[in-house]
Amino acid sequence: MHRVRLLAPAAVAMVVLGIAPASNGSAQGRGGRTLRFIERNNVGTFRLIDTPPKMSTSGPNARLSLGDVTVFRNPLFDAGNARRVGHIAGTCTVIKGGTVARALVYCAVGMQLRAGTIEFQGVGNLSGQAASIAIVGGTRAYSGARGSLRSTTGARTSTDVVQLLP
Repeated sequence: MHRVRLLAPAAVAMVVLGIAPASNGSAQGRGGRTLRFIERNNVGTFRLIDTPPKMSTSGPNARLSLGDVTVFRNPLFDAGNARRVGHIAGTCTVIKGGTVARALVYCAVGMQLRAGTIEFQGVGNLSGQAASIAIVGGTRAYSGARGSLRSTTGARTSTDVVQLLP
């Protein structure tokens, strides 16, 4: 994402790099539909596959290199953070090396919900700030889905807002 911060992939990548995940919920908007989810930053799986050259440090000064990959999977909770409603999972591949905040990544992310899946793709960074990526499709109730995902990271939870277009 030409500097578009990765929402779901970003949330996962943020968790892997010591940042925080997203949140869950739902609402209606101008002919479209808005879904809100919560990710708890202390649960889920986040792994960094560090290809050569290997990182010499960790944390915000760590440098990612071309081809490094983050893999993540986090449970999704409703907007009230009370009930588990699905999960989000994906991979982010470094396409331009640099510090964690400056490296560019290409992410492919899927959100599995009871009514079907929503798929996302985009380019962005792992800065831990708000991230947005495009919806590229879905299955069952979300077949033909289009719109965007915006993920905002907080101290203990992350909020994922899926804006489905009409």
